[in-house]
Amino acid sequence: MADKVSVIDFSEPVRVELNRGIILVLGEILETLGDELLERKEIDQPQAMAIWHLANAIEAVCADSFRPDYRARLDGAKKSMGEFE
Repeated sequence: MADKVSVIDFSEPVRVELNRGIILVLGEILETLGDELLERKEIDQPQAMAIWHLANAIEAVCADSFRPDYRARLDGAKKSMGEFE
């Protein structure tokens, strides 16, 4: 008997909950990642768009990158996350 193919709604919203420190660090990474990878042809347009959408979603929930003390906040977030050994 053949398996039934399930229908996936790719437009369905998904919620991810992360702390502010992780959001700040991810935001910094995503600022230019999509453009750089696309320019080097390491990703395709849909992958770059996914990165840009994630960066926009981060900015929508955490506007710290627009604050004058952004760099200090980002540094604090990185310190709070520690180092890999």
